[in-house]
Amino acid sequence: MESPSWRSALGKIFPSLLEKNTPKQEKPNLEKLLSQLPPEAITAAAIGAVKAKATDKPEYIDLTLQFYEGKRCGPDFLAELALRKGNPEKAIEIYLQDSSWYADKAAKIAKEHLGLDCAIQVYEKALQTEKNPRWQEDLARLYLEKGDSEKVEALLTSAREDYEECHDIERAVALENERGNLNEAVNVYQRAAEKSEFSNKSCYYKKAAQLAEEIGNNKKVHSLYHATLDAYLEQRYSLLSYECDHINKIAQKIGDNEKLIEAYRKANKPEKA
Repeated sequence: MESPSWRSALGKIFPSLLEKNTPKQEKPNLEKLLSQLPPEAITAAAIGAVKAKATDKPEYIDLTLQFYEGKRCGPDFLAELALRKGNPEKAIEIYLQDSSWYADKAAKIAKEHLGLDCAIQVYEKALQTEKNPRWQEDLARLYLEKGDSEKVEALLTSAREDYEECHDIERAVALENERGNLNEAVNVYQRAAEKSEFSNKSCYYKKAAQLAEEIGNNKKVHSLYHATLDAYLEQRYSLLSYECDHINKIAQKIGDNEKLIEAYRKANKPEKA
């Protein structure tokens, strides 16, 4: 079937369907209007009426779903049609038919129309085929509503591990901060530094040290600032002036004059060394 020029058909034959009705206007009778069309135009006009939201007649919605099936059409429109027909199961199926990409949208419909347990099933099924820490967070929130704290903790820990694995370090840290696990947030930065190279290494060590200092984890502060200095000095054959000043502040903070002298030498400031 060729793509129906539904707006053209509606506009020419019964334009009142595409206009906002005033209180004085009588709502047009769609069936009567469709009956005035030649048979070959009825399907296109019915699909047009559905797209114009002039009707939610189930058989016309089915016609529209059938027409767009297999065509390049985003799932949002098709899922909306299914919901207008009162079929949330079909809407969920539409979002999940090709992949788990739209699991969050499917779960939202499931929760609103079918209940919390159905939304949980959507996410659990999606997570069987694809790792996605965002979905794990969403699933944890659903289990929180159910009062299953053990599941919540397991999911959030798994989400944090997956964030680290895909190098979304800031989200992993933010998640531990939200959970109140500030020492674990320090550990996330430290693990990232240990696995990193070049500038990221010193950056993550520094963030770990600053966070440890902020929360009063004095046991780690000193060693993390030392690691920050080592990373700075290892990654540079020479240092710019501002980098040397930066190292200077850290070295003075922990009283490491040897590393400060090395930094001045790499910055070509032997007189200060």
